[in-house]
Amino acid sequence: MTHMSRPIARILAIDDEPGNLFTLGTALAPEFDLQIAVRGEQGLRLAATSPPDLILLDVMMPTIDGPDFDSRNLIISRNQ
Repeated sequence: MTHMSRPIARILAIDDEPGNLFTLGTALAPEFDLQIAVRGEQGLRLAATSPPDLILLDVMMPTIDGPDFDSRNLIISRNQ
């Protein structure tokens, strides 16, 4: 029997705390295509240019918080 490999899911992790990103990276990188962003703006650019299957988002960040990111990402998604 042949084994077909399944596509690797892309996860975008956005957090301004390096320790949280390190923990996520350690846990997820072996099994997923993991993208990392340390600012909301950077996460928006990554999500627009290479849409992830899942976004893990810190809801309290200095410049763009979680709800603001969600609304901006929704607008970008609708305009593509």
